[in-house]
Amino acid sequence: MVSVFFPFPAKVTVHVAANISFVKPLRFMLINNARALDYVLDFCRELKKLDVLVYTSTAYSNCNREKVVEEEIYRLPFPAQRFLDEINNENDEGMNYLVSQCLPKWPNNYTFSKCLSENIILDKAADLPIAIVRPSIIVSCWKGIKPGYVEEGSGMVDLGLAVGKGFVRVLHGDPEITLDIIPVDIVANTHIVAGWSVATGRSTSPLVANCISSDVKQCTLHNYIFTLFDMVEHNPLPKSYQKQSIRIQKNVLLYWIFSFFEHYAPAAIIDGLLNLSGRKPRLLSLYRFYEKAMNTVDYFLFNEWNFQTQNFKKLEQQLNPEEKEKLYLDLRGFSINEIAVTLPSGAPFYQWEVDRKRIGERKRVTQLRYLLTSSIQAIVLALIFGVIYLIISPLLQAIKIS
Repeated sequence: MVSVFFPFPAKVTVHVAANISFVKPLRFMLINNARALDYVLDFCRELKKLDVLVYTSTAYSNCNREKVVEEEIYRLPFPAQRFLDEINNENDEGMNYLVSQCLPKWPNNYTFSKCLSENIILDKAADLPIAIVRPSIIVSCWKGIKPGYVEEGSGMVDLGLAVGKGFVRVLHGDPEITLDIIPVDIVANTHIVAGWSVATGRSTSPLVANCISSDVKQCTLHNYIFTLFDMVEHNPLPKSYQKQSIRIQKNVLLYWIFSFFEHYAPAAIIDGLLNLSGRKPRLLSLYRFYEKAMNTVDYFLFNEWNFQTQNFKKLEQQLNPEEKEKLYLDLRGFSINEIAVTLPSGAPFYQWEVDRKRIGERKRVTQLRYLLTSSIQAIVLALIFGVIYLIISPLLQAIKIS
């Protein structure tokens, strides 16, 4: 595609690799994301010719700042090389100090590592032709060769899977918050067009493009979750845990109350039964991992940003009609509904051969597990009311006598 699109034999380096974990420690993320980029820059300098380096960042690299995010690199208070020196010297104390002085704080190490990576480009590669693409929340393929294709491993995809399999039944977040989702094929096309634009001199280097959809299509957390929920009801997922149910709770106290009944109480009793039968208990540890992961996502489920997209939109304007057909960047017509309807036929996690049970058998198993968890919830609720009655009853008697 690149060789056809570029009007000359182009020397293009595309750096897409990154660790996208929200829970990995700081050193791990800076080594894998920031120092790795520094190595890529060294590699590019060794090339006899480089027309463009296209780097994948994230729209949330500056999510700690004001709610308006421009298409520019925001400078950290220290030169990028100071961070790299502390990483290379394995000086965690010095590195942690530098990061602590970068305020406001980032919600996780991943987003900070991407901001530092952009600063490395600004400080150490100003002489190289570079395009920085900042995608928001990447979802499945919209058009392209295989609509619906998406792999597991990213936050919102895994969250949708967990809800669809009946594992997550309570979610802490603002249901009306805008989620900025972007199809993976739009992201891929943006990389190609941004690289071409810089390589041909149509855009100055470094070009920063916020690859987002919220200025065209609004998708709330409620719409995202319940659209996928409705799709899964008609297209059950392989290896489902139990019948699906979901509530999005904004109030943290109510969230923990519902989470206790929907997640932890059934998990504790089922784990106890598994232990008695000689099998390994897993549910409580899985829910603890889920809470740990969701703590890093909370920030994005209660905040939204106004991403500026002048550079992103200019990329499409530079294309002729034929190029726009091949490398489409126009998001008109895109919606979460179109994404959801193609998932069963396009996503690898919908391959039923990975499940030992057929669809009908899987439905029966999930229904039985649902009846089990519902019974546990009813018993726990009855016990709680019983304890409350035992506590309150003597007080009521004493009041009546007096």
